[in-house]
Amino acid sequence: MDAGQDPTTVRSKVSAYLRNHPDTQSVLALGPPSTSPTIKALQQMGLAGKIWFATFDFSDDVAKALHDGTIQFAIDQQPYLQGYIPVAVLAIVKKDHTTDPAKIREILQANSKFQQRLATYGLTPAYGPRNIGSGPGFITRADVDKVLKYSGQYR
Repeated sequence: MDAGQDPTTVRSKVSAYLRNHPDTQSVLALGPPSTSPTIKALQQMGLAGKIWFATFDFSDDVAKALHDGTIQFAIDQQPYLQGYIPVAVLAIVKKDHTTDPAKIREILQANSKFQQRLATYGLTPAYGPRNIGSGPGFITRADVDKVLKYSGQYR
């Protein structure tokens, strides 16, 4: 359902939908503009934590909802990796004179400083046979505190 961008309208439409469809088992919001009013709707209806709920992107409201169990996970774009990976790949191409994706991935995965950054910041690249992606990453209740700690810096 497209509920629009106005928070009051989103909350109203989500509430109406859930009242008219009491068998609804899950909600997927497409980012903070729809997530925050959906959280409020679920809380007002006593459904927070009872309906499986996921969203895209991250905000203070998403962090609170992850902590209290209203949201099960948020899909994270991992912007640090969006900037880091292309530069790292170009440096490897220049230094090691290779454009072989498997070799580049091997070099990147063997880089202890990079692996330490990933662990410290809670980042997870996606390694494919011919590419290295910046994600998606998933933020859950288990790692939301780490994300909050580095939010605006490396997250």
